[in-house]
Amino acid sequence: MEANFHFELVTPTRSLFKGDVEELTVPGLYGELGILLDHAPLITALAMGELRFKHNMVSDCAFIEYGFLEVRNNNVIILAENAELGKEIDYQKAFEEKERAEKELIMAREKDDKAVRDAEYKIKKELMRVKISERYK
Repeated sequence: MEANFHFELVTPTRSLFKGDVEELTVPGLYGELGILLDHAPLITALAMGELRFKHNMVSDCAFIEYGFLEVRNNNVIILAENAELGKEIDYQKAFEEKERAEKELIMAREKDDKAVRDAEYKIKKELMRVKISERYK
């Protein structure tokens, strides 16, 4: 019995994944959402975080930076503002960006609240990229 559904992950600049998957876990605004075959129709916004999917009995993951998910008739599409497959993330570069963001946060505290929020966001983003890339080291 077939237990797969079609999944696409796209950004404004490229298609990252298109194929059949057995399961999908996405970062919803209020927690993770799990998608399996015959999921009810759904449209929802997604948060920044880790997206996990299983295809051909292999687990894979990606970083997404906000977007929307639509589930309809065993077809799932994610339109993400920005996304990277885990295997594409350069661990060292992500780690260096996280370090740079932490230094920016220290300097931002002398400026204004927006600079602090921007620096905190960048740290959160780079920490997630580091976490995901560690799986592919």
